[in-house]
Order: sequence, then structure tokens, then C-alpha cells
Amino acid sequence: MSPRAFVGCASAALSLWLAAGVAVAASPCSGSRPGVGVPIQVRAAADNAADFGTPQEACARTSVALDTRLAVLDASDVFYGSVYFAGNLRGTVDLPWGFWISFAVPGLEYRYVANATVDQKTVSLGAGALGVHVPVLGDARTQLTLAVRALVPSETIFVRAKRYGFEQGLSLLRQLGPHLELDGNLGAVALATVGPGRETLRFSPFVSADFVYRPWPALGLAAGANLRPLDGLDLRMQVRVYPYRRLAIALGAAAPVVGRDRTDLAGAFTLGWDGF
Repeated sequence: MSPRAFVGCASAALSLWLAAGVAVAASPCSGSRPGVGVPIQVRAAADNAADFGTPQEACARTSVALDTRLAVLDASDVFYGSVYFAGNLRGTVDLPWGFWISFAVPGLEYRYVANATVDQKTVSLGAGALGVHVPVLGDARTQLTLAVRALVPSETIFVRAKRYGFEQGLSLLRQLGPHLELDGNLGAVALATVGPGRETLRFSPFVSADFVYRPWPALGLAAGANLRPLDGLDLRMQVRVYPYRRLAIALGAAAPVVGRDRTDLAGAFTLGWDGF
């Protein structure tokens, strides 16, 4: 698949999502507190391209956050190990036409890889992302949102290649009670790494379900699972604190329990303002 064809597919998907978008008059997002409709945005994954494959929000908001991510793999039995650490700025912008856009600004990535013969450290610029999110179905307790996102090919880790990609999915918010919500996501990531005379394609579907318990407005406790059928099943948890107005602080962790992904532990720390 050429980059031009790849961009054409992404544009066609975007047009379909926009054509399908309808305004949702009553939804659990209306007048929502910070953190409503936000799934656990921590993932353990074999590849790292911006935050692709991370479940997306179901509710419109204008927000900004600083994300840091960590992934550790320890395979001492076969003389291999790696550490990945990255940080970037992401956010959303609520538009007056019934949908919103999301963005992820390319940030720095640190990689450390060691085996029996190699001990290498690398600092590089990561990828960014742009997305469009359209509510398509909802009532007083449910919100369903379609999304399509495109990768910004700004990575410098590749010497003679570029990585392109897009992601599409569904985000679900279901209010189960005054203090409990379910955040579900169904999606797929397509990545193409294009170099001189060679193309590498990767397709990765995923489905996730997270339960978020809010015993008090300033505290959220979340737990759930993310199934990547081609890679593994991740169990994850997150603690969220809202100490002042819409200031949001979140600390989460995820780990694959079955599958081919050998990541031992992934973590994420987020500091942001959830709703302007």
C-alpha cells in the first residue's frame, strides 16, 4: 500500500464518520464532571506510535493534558530487556457543530535495549496524532461515539523510513448508577512502515471494558481489561484525583497476562485540565 493510497483510505473513513454523525440531545455527558466518559488510557503494547491503540473518550470536552508513559520488559532468561519512556501533550477541542477533534503533539521518547551483545540507549522524537470524534447514539444514560484518527509521521527513530497509520473505533459510556460507569471501546489500528523498496504493515484490533467508581467527586477508581486478539490480554487499573475544579491527576498501570506481548509492566501518569 502506497502512502497516497493509505491517506486516501483514511480520508474516506473520515468522510463516512462525519456523514454518520448526529447530535445527541440528552446524554450522560451533559454537564458532566471531569473524568466522565474517560476510559483507562494505559496500554501494554509491542509497538509505540503516539497513543494509538489507547481507548478514547466518549464525551465532548475541551481539555489539555501532559502524558508520560513507561513500559518495561525483563527477559533475563534469554539475556534481553528493554525500557521505554515517553512524554507528550494531548488534548481535545469541542466544536459547535456536534463533534470534537483530538490531538497529540509529538514528544520525546527514550529507549534502552540490552541483550548479550548490545547495550543501546536512544532518544528520539515520537509520532503525533489528529482525530475527529462524532456522537452517533445516546440517551440519558448512554453515549456512543465514533472516532477516526490519523498518525502524524514525525518519528525520528526510523533512519530511512516513515510510519503512517490510522485508527478507527467506537467509544461507549454507560452510566450504571450515581457512582459507577462503564467505559467500553472497540477499535482497530493500521500502521504502515514504508522504506526504500520495502513496506511493513501491521493491523491490531482491540476491545476494552473499564469500570470507574466515583465514591466522591474528587476521587475515581478504575479497573478493566483490554483485549488485543493478535497480541494479548491486558489487565489494568487507575487512580484519578480531581483536587481543584477540573484539574485531573491520574496514575495507572497495565500488564499482559496472556498472549505474545512480553511487556512485563506498563504505566502512565497524566496531569491535565479536563474541560475549559
